[in-house]
Amino acid sequence: MLSQLISSGHNIYAQLWESYAEKMQKFVSKKPEGVTTVLILQIGKFTFSGGKAYVSSTFHGSILFINDDIEEIIAFKHRI
Repeated sequence: MLSQLISSGHNIYAQLWESYAEKMQKFVSKKPEGVTTVLILQIGKFTFSGGKAYVSSTFHGSILFINDDIEEIIAFKHRI
């Protein structure tokens, strides 16, 4: 379902807790305009409510990557 939402252009809302929220806030405050952002949340929770899709970090175990220089993110950016 998540891949269908992404490929159809729907918004997916992220609810991030504690250090994950701080990491996102720091990134957003420094992000230059026009730069494609790739966010990967490993070990999160997916919910669908009120016609909207949400992903959220867990209190323990989530890993958040934001435009990190990892092979998968770089390859994805070249495809879009």
